[in-house]
Amino acid sequence: MVTSAAVTVDAFASYADYNGSVVTPGRKSTAITTAATTDVVLAPAASTYRNVKGLHVNNKHVSTPVDVTVQHTDGTTVIALFKTTLQPGDVMEYDDGQGFSVVSPYGGSQVKRKTADQVHALTTLSDITDLTFAVEANARYGLSANFIWQSATATVGIGFSVNGPASPTAVALICEIIGVRTAATAGAVTSYPITAYAGGITSIAVDAVNTDYMAKIDGIFENGATAGTLALQVKAETATNVTVRAGSTAVLTRLS
Repeated sequence: MVTSAAVTVDAFASYADYNGSVVTPGRKSTAITTAATTDVVLAPAASTYRNVKGLHVNNKHVSTPVDVTVQHTDGTTVIALFKTTLQPGDVMEYDDGQGFSVVSPYGGSQVKRKTADQVHALTTLSDITDLTFAVEANARYGLSANFIWQSATATVGIGFSVNGPASPTAVALICEIIGVRTAATAGAVTSYPITAYAGGITSIAVDAVNTDYMAKIDGIFENGATAGTLALQVKAETATNVTVRAGSTAVLTRLS
């Protein structure tokens, strides 16, 4: 098995050997910490057939993805059987009856919650701490984010957007900022599409300063050929304090 990065990867293989008369079960555990080619199932003894029944490979690193390629060799020719990118916590599984699959530690969804208030006084976008996600290459996701926010100035609004790996296949999101005045109507909603990184506009005001309001982003994000990080972002309408509050949450669900 080939690993592309120096991260902690655990592999467990189970198999059955048959020598023509007796079936003997076996297993092998392997801890990998380097970018290397590692034997996770050894060759059987002479005149013995080895059937791999299961293989489980876990990326134990907390933040770094790793490419994993499962190979077979007869001693001369090396064949690639399966390749995938394991995000932190992901498990690649092989089952003798079902083949290969990848399981997310979140059951297909990553759930993030903001643990502390974040004050922002720039008109340029910055990542929102805690609300970032590892995304796989060529994967499609559903995103649902709910923000609690405040403005320190009645005439200053807020804007939200996203950033991620280069050349995404699709960014099809909508942002709604709720409880914000327009020029004519108190309590209106500022709503805008996000069709590219850093896309969108800002709201223009609040009904009351230092008061909790809600905003949300929903839609579809399809990553391109580069794995990396999808980040929710915030900016102020003018260079005046706005705050993304603790308790803001986001859920990213792998769709395909």
